[in-house]
Amino acid sequence: MKNLLILSKYVRGSRKNLIVIALISILYAITNSIWPQFIRWVVNNASNHFAGKSTEQNIVFIIIITSILLAIGLLLGLLDGVGYWYTDRTSSSVETNLNKVVYSKLQDLSVSFYENNLSGSLQQKIYSGISAFQDWIMTMSQNLLEPGAIIIISTIFIFISSPLVGTIVIVGTGIFIINFMKAFYKSRPLYEKVNKNVEQINGRINETFSNISTIRTMSSENQFRKIIYKLFGSLKSYNYKLSSVWGISLGTRSALNRTVLFISLGVMLFNLSSGKSNVGDIILVIIYLEQVQRNLLYFSRFFTATINNENKAKRLVEFMATKPDFEDETNAINLNSLQSYSLEGVGFDYPDGKKGALEDISLTIAKGKTVALVGPSGVGKSTITKLLLRFYLPTKGVIKINDQEASTFTQESIRKHIGVVMQDVALFNDTILNNLQIASPKATRSQITSASKQAHCDEFIKELPNGYDTLVGNRGIKLSGGQKQRIAIARAILKNPQLIILDEATSALDSQSEKLVQDGLKKLLRGRSALIIAHRLSTVQHADEIIVLEKGGIKERGTHRELMDKPNGLYRKLFELQSSSGKIVL
Repeated sequence: MKNLLILSKYVRGSRKNLIVIALISILYAITNSIWPQFIRWVVNNASNHFAGKSTEQNIVFIIIITSILLAIGLLLGLLDGVGYWYTDRTSSSVETNLNKVVYSKLQDLSVSFYENNLSGSLQQKIYSGISAFQDWIMTMSQNLLEPGAIIIISTIFIFISSPLVGTIVIVGTGIFIINFMKAFYKSRPLYEKVNKNVEQINGRINETFSNISTIRTMSSENQFRKIIYKLFGSLKSYNYKLSSVWGISLGTRSALNRTVLFISLGVMLFNLSSGKSNVGDIILVIIYLEQVQRNLLYFSRFFTATINNENKAKRLVEFMATKPDFEDETNAINLNSLQSYSLEGVGFDYPDGKKGALEDISLTIAKGKTVALVGPSGVGKSTITKLLLRFYLPTKGVIKINDQEASTFTQESIRKHIGVVMQDVALFNDTILNNLQIASPKATRSQITSASKQAHCDEFIKELPNGYDTLVGNRGIKLSGGQKQRIAIARAILKNPQLIILDEATSALDSQSEKLVQDGLKKLLRGRSALIIAHRLSTVQHADEIIVLEKGGIKERGTHRELMDKPNGLYRKLFELQSSSGKIVL
């Protein structure tokens, strides 16, 4: 239960709530032990009490006895209801609080974490871990604390009534526990395999949802079907093995319980024949023995569930222990204004061990200036934007903002001054209005409309069935590429950043859409600093500085005119190749 207890640390007040649940369970067990004693007294003494009494007196006696039993029953019902209410309330509170903690953790983790983990597997890990902790709290109340207290109290009373039967019960309980624990430890690795398998299945299914068009385009349905079917087959095999382990154990324990019951009954009948016990004692022992055996089954269910829950909790605990690649410095301050952004001798190696993604990169984006990055795919253009956005730290060199090291400022405050428009626009499965307000939650409707008009998207939005309240679908699937790009520009205008990063923002658009997007981008860039990444060299001719990258390093730099004046320059060759072929993409 180590990992389940670790999770309780993340939920304020959960341990206090568990103590309250335990106290309610113990009170229930004590109350539950009273009525068998009362039944015993009634059976042993009722005949003597009725003898020589009038009918009226006997009726009064019966009413008193029945009233006492009813009072005990009502008290047990009350404790049952209060226990369930408080436990369920605690479970719901735990779910809410733990979800908040986990979501905050998700927000804090580095981009590299998401690049290296399947989203479906991660979702399953989180969901199953939280559900496991909830289930553990419920089963602890219903199958551990209350049954455990009943088993102890009932066994004590059996021992008091008949030491021999008490000894038989204790020995039987010990054998019961030994048998159960063998199955318990045998099943633990199987539960771990099941949970890992389920995470893999969910990861694959999530991938299928996200890439169904690609799968069908490539006619790869059978290939992916074989992969998922193999995982389902492994899951079935593990579950079959678990069924065998617990089936054998349950059968053995069931036979053991009946053996203890029948031997105990024989002992009590012998005591009755020798005058050491009476009928009430036999009934008492049978009631308590039934309670012991029934609650032993509940008790074992708790540990069975705990194996599975502990394994799920372990995987969530491992996730919660994940550290971001880097965090804000202890004394980091908020950035109030972004005047300049520079890289000085920056090198970068990817966390997966790939060396030399960037080498000795130096550039400065001064206030109001535009810098362009060009070059073939895979030379590090997008990596530079990730460094500027503080998704990664350089492995060499230094990054400065306003001539101070970037680490001086908090990551969040830096990103507030940067707007990004990328080729693959990320839209949420929500309304257009809400997708725009992400950039500026306090923006008024008129401000949103104004930004949309500048980005040339107000016109097409108004033509949609519900206007700005139209749902765009998963990742904006209901909109065209040009429409999504214009919404991204409107979002950037609303954010009103001081630095704009354009990453292949127009490379996948048709001519008509490109013209509208380009016009929106001109309005967006007006009076702002910019970093433009482009394959279309015609789109960067007016940049204040063009940096040509090759193999992670700077091959050339200068204005368009300066680079075109180099007879054997890489930029000139690329530009002439695009111009002569009519192509606009390298």
